Amino acid sequence: LVKYVEYLVKKLNNDKFKLRVYTKEECEAMGMNAFLGVNKGSDIPARLIYLTYEGSNDEPITLVGKGLMFDTGGYSLKTKMNTMKCDMGGAATVLGVMEAVVKNNLPVNLRVVIAATDNKVNSGAILPDDVLTAMDGQTIEIESTDAEGRLTLADAICFAQQEGSKVVIDVATLTGAVVVALGDYTTGLFGNDQELVDKILNSAKEENESL
Repeated sequence: LVKYVEYLVKKLNNDKFKLRVYTKEECEAMGMNAFLGVNKGSDIPARLIYLTYEGSNDEPITLVGKGLMFDTGGYSLKTKMNTMKCDMGGAATVLGVMEAVVKNNLPVNLRVVIAATDNKVNSGAILPDDVLTAMDGQTIEIESTDAEGRLTLADAICFAQQEGSKVVIDVATLTGAVVVALGDYTTGLFGNDQELVDKILNSAKEENESL
C-alpha cells in the first residue's frame, strides 16, 4: 500500500499534494498502542500513511480509511477468510477520493489518514482479555481480536484530531452486522454531527448511492 501511495503522489505531481509515512517506531513514540497491538502478530511493520492536499484555506476535512491488508481475525480466528484482502476497502475508497480531488484541483483542504497493517497470528499477537492503551490515553480491553478495525481506527481518528481536523469521516469495512441489517448494497452511516450526516446523505442521493 505504501508503494502504491508513493506512486500515486509521483504520478499526480501536484505541489499541493504531500505524503508523510510514519514508521512503526514513530507510531510507538506517538503512543498508538491500539493500532500497533493489531500489528503485533505480523512480521510486516505497521505504517501510518498521511496525505494532505492544500487546495484552499478552509478548515481541513480528514478522511480516515480502514487499512487492514489482510484479516485472519487474530486468535479469534475467522472460519472463512478468503475475501479478507478486501478489508482495506476503506483505505482504497479514501485514496480514490483524494486522487479525484487532486486530479481536478478542487478548492478544498483535504487530508487522508490510513493506519496500515494486517491482522495475523504468531506467538506475539494480542490475546482476548489483553488491555491496550490508545493514543488518547484510554484503555481498551480486548474481547475479540477480530475487532481489529476499531483499534486501528481509534488511533487514526485521534491522529486526525491532533492534526487539527474537526471534520473527520471514517470509511471502513468494519462489521458484518451492517450487511445483516442492510444487505449487500447499502452502507451504514453513523455520526455525531447531524448537519454533516445530512450533507453526506444528500450527496449519496444525488449520486444514487445507498446509505
